[in-house]
Amino acid sequence: MVAPEDVGAPVSLEQVVSPATQPTQPVSPSVTRNTLIAIFGGLMVAVGLVALLDYLDQSVKTDRDLLEKAGVPAMAHIPFSPASRGKRGEILTLTVTQPAAEAYRKLRTNVLFSGIDRQLQTIVVTSSIPGEGKSRTVANLAVVLAQAGHKTLIIDADLRRPSQHRLFGRVANVGMTNMILEEVPEADLLTPIEGIPNLWLLSSGTRPHNPSELLSSGRMKELLARFQQAFGYVVIDTPPINAVTDALILASGADATILVVEQNRTTIPDLRHAVHSLQQVGANIAGVVLNKLKAGSEEYHYSYRYDAAGEEPAAVPVNRPASSTRPSPAARAPEPSSAGR
Repeated sequence: MVAPEDVGAPVSLEQVVSPATQPTQPVSPSVTRNTLIAIFGGLMVAVGLVALLDYLDQSVKTDRDLLEKAGVPAMAHIPFSPASRGKRGEILTLTVTQPAAEAYRKLRTNVLFSGIDRQLQTIVVTSSIPGEGKSRTVANLAVVLAQAGHKTLIIDADLRRPSQHRLFGRVANVGMTNMILEEVPEADLLTPIEGIPNLWLLSSGTRPHNPSELLSSGRMKELLARFQQAFGYVVIDTPPINAVTDALILASGADATILVVEQNRTTIPDLRHAVHSLQQVGANIAGVVLNKLKAGSEEYHYSYRYDAAGEEPAAVPVNRPASSTRPSPAARAPEPSSAGR
């Protein structure tokens, strides 16, 4: 029982455990913690976006893309090189020190060795879409072939957007169509390139209203047959395959076709469509030139070897089959007027 004297006595619960202090930092938000969470979250989002974009990106990047996804091998890798000033700024093979010049010489070597068992005399150069650098490839390949002693003719068969007359500094675009339609003598249209022995140019000429029909005509086939008798190599510039059918017409009768592909721009579907179209007409696809490689493409860096005098080693001659009717590269080129006689 509670004692009577304890009833109603006040009870004190006050006891100081520790004195109150003012906090030096806010309880929330935690800047350090939130900053770390934001950085980590941002990195995760960035990695996810990069992976998604890479998955959605179908552009050609490596030789593996060419071989596994389109079934065509790479013949050469041309680094990106802006055109220099001058009349022939895009003809990079005129400068020995240009890194791209060595790449074009490698392309020449592959073309020469590709023709050991089968003579590759007429070579069509094309692309799947516009702007991949096919015309520049034609000009530089023809120059290195001529520099190796082979009599070479460039034919600009891109009758829709011709470029060869501009690359080689020809003011008037008079050439192949004039030869076909107007019976202009070859001596007036087959012009030797100044400063480059063994190289001739046949510009596209006046633009016709029916380019495909003109290229498939009997007269065009007759001209090509005559040029094969007069020149060691005939390199033909043609329009993109996925745009028009002009290139397919010439590729079906050529000894080899080279596709120019721009790295990180040409898509796998575009390339596959071009390859399929060439296969449909029975074209011999020699390979692909992977063009405009950026500086970061370390997989395709080149090494160089020069002799004691600092000169590039001479081109290795290629033995042709005994049955070949090709004129000797060392022989003097016939006059253009006698090429068709």
